[in-house]
Amino acid sequence: MRRVFLGPALHWLVIFGLIGLGWVSGLDRMHVTTFNPFLIVLLIVTVVVLLIVLKTSPEGKQVTREPLVDEE
Repeated sequence: MRRVFLGPALHWLVIFGLIGLGWVSGLDRMHVTTFNPFLIVLLIVTVVVLLIVLKTSPEGKQVTREPLVDEE
């Protein structure tokens, strides 16, 4: 399975959590009925997820299937 799923398991759990939060907010139509609180929560969740991914990513480890080639 390591060849299929690249990255730590925590990152995959974060992705599944985000999908669940998006599903719940869509069911309640939060993006329409309570737009301002939805936008604030969305920004906070985005910052938290970015911090989690940046802090838990091992430095120097490959994160993509194919290596990124520098064009310059």
